[in-house]
Amino acid sequence: MELEENMLIVFVANILLGAHCLHLPPTISSVFQSEYFLNDSCYLSLRCHGINDVISYSWYLNGSQIKDNTEIVANKNTGELLISKICTYQLLGMFYCIAENKYGSTVSPFVKISEPDN
Repeated sequence: MELEENMLIVFVANILLGAHCLHLPPTISSVFQSEYFLNDSCYLSLRCHGINDVISYSWYLNGSQIKDNTEIVANKNTGELLISKICTYQLLGMFYCIAENKYGSTVSPFVKISEPDN
């Protein structure tokens, strides 16, 4: 119950003061499914969106920060994760985003990327 009350206070403060005035870590507003399946086209785009001040984003796969390459791109400014072109088993697993500002960081819900069931 206390958590719900605190979240309500933060929500009301966001509305009344504006998120940039709160001096808090980002709040991630993105909603993800718990699991996505890569189809034959091997294209998937997810976007992590946060509020509260200037935010940078980092995406992680199985606990390791994603480095851009030809198959996967993680945009640190927009929070977009783009999987395209070549499907490999290395692109499957648990993904999550960390949104960070000068006051701290927040971790998104985990998202599982799987190959489709045949």
